Amino acid sequence: MNNQPVYEIVVFKSAEGVTSDQVIAAAQGVHTWLENYDGFISRQLIQTDDQWVDFVTWESMEQAHAAASEIMQQPVGQAFGAVIDPNSIQMMHGVAAFSLVKE
Repeated sequence: MNNQPVYEIVVFKSAEGVTSDQVIAAAQGVHTWLENYDGFISRQLIQTDDQWVDFVTWESMEQAHAAASEIMQQPVGQAFGAVIDPNSIQMMHGVAAFSLVKE
């Protein structure tokens, strides 16, 4: 296992007519699946003025890619996908080039 975590960043907009509360509820519906997925470390859902950023931390690139492939086969992933504008999705995976943490 690589000691450096992998970050999955998914930027998207809500589907038309979907409220912020609906996006949050659907995102929370994925929590149990994620928490039990091998390699999962953490997740934050960030809301900006007109879009969302789903920020997930994984132990490895392989685990991140596997989870991304499998989640939409799950009912909770499909429910989350239903509140997202599919044409707005931008997904990327990477590792930190550098990091600064205040002590």
